[in-house]
Amino acid sequence: ARRRVVKPTAPRPEKPAARARRAPFRLHALGVREEHPTDRSQIGALLNAVFARPDETSVLEGARAKRDVVLSLVAEFDSQIIGHISFLRITASIDGKTVKAVALTHLAVEPSRQGRGIGSVLVGAGLEAARTAGFDAVFVTGELTYFARFGFSSQIATAFESAGSTPLAAVELASGVLAGASGTLGDIGA
Repeated sequence: ARRRVVKPTAPRPEKPAARARRAPFRLHALGVREEHPTDRSQIGALLNAVFARPDETSVLEGARAKRDVVLSLVAEFDSQIIGHISFLRITASIDGKTVKAVALTHLAVEPSRQGRGIGSVLVGAGLEAARTAGFDAVFVTGELTYFARFGFSSQIATAFESAGSTPLAAVELASGVLAGASGTLGDIGA
């Protein structure tokens, strides 16, 4: 018969406290809809909470006053606006041919809910709405690694100069519309 060997063991060290896990977010419970004028105070508060620039709300309000906002969507959860995306009218041409284009200028998600796919839902819905509205291309400046997952490419935008040193990317909603040697582009998010 075999004998069991019992080895003395040292007491186990206490495990460090696990990081508090975020409760899972139910994207299927997220509502995305067009902005309504009554949403503007909540959108302003959201922009102030997300962006370091204190004048981000006034930039959007100025664009609204000039009627340059062509598409503005909100993400709503439990009757609260937790995300926002807006697209502004811009002038664009490639090799002298006018391109019907917009610029994605504001993408904001409530800080406590970032990293849960809400921004991705807003960008996807915004691009589809822009395509449905008949736009041929969308331009964006800023964090290009984030926007690359939606098809934005700095290669597509190489014919266009961006304002200052800000990186520029574009996505074609109509195939081949940005193919050309030289392009001009109005200010994005000025």
